[in-house]
Amino acid sequence: MGEQSEPPTPTQETMGTFKEAARSHIKQSSSATPAQRLAWLEEALELAYQAGALPLRNSKEL
Repeated sequence: MGEQSEPPTPTQETMGTFKEAARSHIKQSSSATPAQRLAWLEEALELAYQAGALPLRNSKEL
């Protein structure tokens, strides 16, 4: 098979600024479909439960 190369090391030129990163994040977030947003939310909630940041759900509360 082909050789795998190491990912490039970030430099100041490739990393951009905080403002550019924030703009990019906002642009990507606003262009997400409702299904993508829901998938992100479900993944974030699952991670929060696993990390103990949220209490376990009680079946009586549902």
